[in-house]
Amino acid sequence: MNFLAHMRLSCGNDTLVTGNFLGDLLRNNEIRKLPEAIQDGVRLHRKIDIYTDTHPVVRQSTRRLHARHGKYASVLVDIYYDFFLSRHWEHFYPEPLVIFTRQVYEQLLGHQEVMPERTRQYLKSMIAGDWLMSYSTYEGMADTFGRMAKRVSNPKLFSGAVDSLKEHEAELETDFLSFFPDILNYVEGECVGSQ
Repeated sequence: MNFLAHMRLSCGNDTLVTGNFLGDLLRNNEIRKLPEAIQDGVRLHRKIDIYTDTHPVVRQSTRRLHARHGKYASVLVDIYYDFFLSRHWEHFYPEPLVIFTRQVYEQLLGHQEVMPERTRQYLKSMIAGDWLMSYSTYEGMADTFGRMAKRVSNPKLFSGAVDSLKEHEAELETDFLSFFPDILNYVEGECVGSQ
C-alpha cells in the first residue's frame, strides 16, 4: 500500500495517521524515539504491509508486471492501488477525497514536531504537490513514478510504469476491488485494539 491507502487505513486516528506516514521514512532508531501512540501507527503500517505483501490477489497483480518491471513490480502495484482507491473512493470512505486529504495534511502538520527535519521537508513537498490527490490521474501517477525512480538503484525498471497501468488497468482494477475490502476488514480488527 502507498500513502493514500495507508492514510485511509489509519482508523481515523491522527497519531496512527502520523505513524503510518512515517513507517517507511524513518530508521528504527528514530522510530524508537517517537511517542508511543505514533509508534503504534508505525506498527500498524508494518502490519498492513505484511498483510498486503502476502495476499494472493496482490501477488497476482505483481505477477502481471514482473516481466517488465522486475523487483519493482510490487512497488508499482502499491502505487496503482492508490490510483484505484482514489477512483473508487466514494465506496470506501464517507467524505469526499479532497476533504479527507486536507484533514490528513492537517493531522500530519499537527505532529511535525516529532519528525526529523528531512521528513518535515518531505511532508512540505507532499502537501505542496498535493500527492494524495495526484494519485487520481495518470499525470499524477507519472510524477510519482518520476520521484520514485530518483530514489532506486535501477530506475529503468520504472520506465513505462504508466503504460503498464493502462495496459493492465482492467485486471488490476478487478484485483484491487477484490483485495481492498479484505484489508479494510483486517484493519478494522487492528483498530479495535488501538482505541
